[in-house]
Amino acid sequence: MTRRRSIPIVMLILSFFCSATAYANSSWYWISTTRPYDVLPYVAVITIAAETLAVNFLCHMHHPVKVFLVILLGNLISFCLPYIGTSFDPIFHIPGHPWQSVLMYVEALPFYTVGAFYLLLTVAAELPIEYCLLRKLTGDSRRLLYTIIAANTATTLFTAVTERIFCRGHW
Repeated sequence: MTRRRSIPIVMLILSFFCSATAYANSSWYWISTTRPYDVLPYVAVITIAAETLAVNFLCHMHHPVKVFLVILLGNLISFCLPYIGTSFDPIFHIPGHPWQSVLMYVEALPFYTVGAFYLLLTVAAELPIEYCLLRKLTGDSRRLLYTIIAANTATTLFTAVTERIFCRGHW
């Protein structure tokens, strides 16, 4: 494909992923009593177990406890980064009470937590940690890299679907 033909295709793809909808004079409200933060602890357990099993068995590692601890560390960091970062937002910042700011932010979320950007953030946060700490335990580092990416993609999709099944909201 020539460069001349690829530019419109790239622009179309970017406009699809970067588009935003404006809901003027409307507010988000949750239809269900279940919120995304109610579902995420249960899904986190399944996610960590699935990622641990995938990395441990597909990469032929024989250190399940170490793999579990590394996966747990990566997931904790990737989950906490967005909330810690937004707790310093002036809208939600309560001086001297950073955790109250995080709780206020989480309660005020007018949307689902897991989406396409969350997948990118998850891979960007977890991949370096898990890959660097586990690559010496496997003979095939490329397989480890692909397994981590595939496991994170699968578990993020699972989390997004679960969140949308149990939590209903509308503009």
